Amino acid sequence: MDLQQLKTLCARGENQEVEFKKNSNHPDQIVEEVVGFANAGGGSLLVGVDDTGAVGGLKFAEDDTTFLLDYIHKKITPPPPFTCEIIPVSRKRGVIHLQIKAGQEKPYSFIKEAGGPKKIFYRVNDQCLQASRELKNILWGNTRNRGQVIHYTELEDRILKTIDEEGRISKDHLVSKVNFPARKISACLVRLVIAGVLKIIPTVAGDFYEYQHPG
Repeated sequence: MDLQQLKTLCARGENQEVEFKKNSNHPDQIVEEVVGFANAGGGSLLVGVDDTGAVGGLKFAEDDTTFLLDYIHKKITPPPPFTCEIIPVSRKRGVIHLQIKAGQEKPYSFIKEAGGPKKIFYRVNDQCLQASRELKNILWGNTRNRGQVIHYTELEDRILKTIDEEGRISKDHLVSKVNFPARKISACLVRLVIAGVLKIIPTVAGDFYEYQHPG
């Protein structure tokens, strides 16, 4: 990517596939974004661009790149698929461009401290959200399951009838409508999404479910 292409991209603002970071002072946030892109559809993370899209660049872009690459490799498991380049914006400044691909080994996790909990993030519009338990299991299942057989029990029947009646619905609302334990409803929703019957729609307000329409 050259400088003109960079400016054109930045002029469009942040979106599902583009994220700006003014500097590398908060590497945890950068790692979270890399994880979020890898768990979703991929995208471009530009370090040296502020929230307005102004391309200021980094004074020590090469040193920042070395640090960030080492941090990403230490903190994310499994290793995420991405490339990295420095785009010169002046004689002394540059923007780091991390191009993250949609991963094939989901879910990708951020481990802040050795032996600590794994945090899974997912890109939604222009935000990076921490994944719910259901989304984590769906990412894991979609990667490892080669097809999901659904046995339609009373639980599946009640969930699907409720979605027929109400359209898009949250798990909490289903729990209030369907007389089954929340953990069983959660597991059933995961199975239905992996099987391609339903789709999950992560949002800032929580996950929603609706029928997966062909095409």
